[in-house]
Amino acid sequence: MRLHNSCIDQRIGIELIQVAGCSEVQPRLWMPTPRIDSDRRPLDFLDTADHPAQPPTTRVGRTAELKSALADVCLKRPGESAYKKAKRVRQRRVSNGHRR
Repeated sequence: MRLHNSCIDQRIGIELIQVAGCSEVQPRLWMPTPRIDSDRRPLDFLDTADHPAQPPTTRVGRTAELKSALADVCLKRPGESAYKKAKRVRQRRVSNGHRR
């Protein structure tokens, strides 16, 4: 907040490079240019439309959604790598007292 207030007090501005509705906010990083009204207020955050709020999704519900979407396109979790499988077997042998 101090930096923000100092910039306001010293009237430090920012010159954005704008191309086709986008602004360069960092070198080689472009974001949509925010729309503002005549009082310099952002329009994108002044939504006054009457619309119902979406219910929050639970982690369990979202996980089930993702699993279902992956199954629909015949994708599945990759199997265990040979390295991890050998490491798991080796750890099990050590923990059971079998040393090689």
